[in-house]
Amino acid sequence: MDGLNYDFLKFIEGVLLEDEKVPVIITINSNGGDFHVGVSIYNILKSLPNPVYTLITRQAVSSASIIFLGAPRAHRFTLPNSRIIFHPVRLTKFQDVGNKFLTQLQNETRQNNKLLLDIVSFETDLGRENLEPIFMTSDDEMLELNSNEMYEKNLAKVIKYYRDFKKIITQ
Repeated sequence: MDGLNYDFLKFIEGVLLEDEKVPVIITINSNGGDFHVGVSIYNILKSLPNPVYTLITRQAVSSASIIFLGAPRAHRFTLPNSRIIFHPVRLTKFQDVGNKFLTQLQNETRQNNKLLLDIVSFETDLGRENLEPIFMTSDDEMLELNSNEMYEKNLAKVIKYYRDFKKIITQ
């Protein structure tokens, strides 16, 4: 499967809704994909009665970074030297469309960036005032965090959790 798309979303919905008693463990190493799919998976994770854990093994970029935020803060883990990249939703594919349609797309892009700003500022300690210039005023900005900047976790603890995750998965 190539990136986060609607087929992936259908797969996730089916798997996660099978058993509400099993912990949900999401291991992430992704360049991201469709913004709306990332937000949909984030919303699904937030609404589950299951305990939800996310672990970034290398990187969570774009919509994958939103999925990372779907777990409670105490259940988000990163391995050393992992990176998380947030960037504004971009309008790049539709340069040659008519003015009316372009205006609609620009408005939708602004709304998506506001939603992204709301999610990231709510889920992190990065501060809305720091995030707003990145998500609302520039199409070229991005926010890159390494694991130490986001959530510093002891490597031994992460390895223990990961081994526990494997036990849960294989049961």
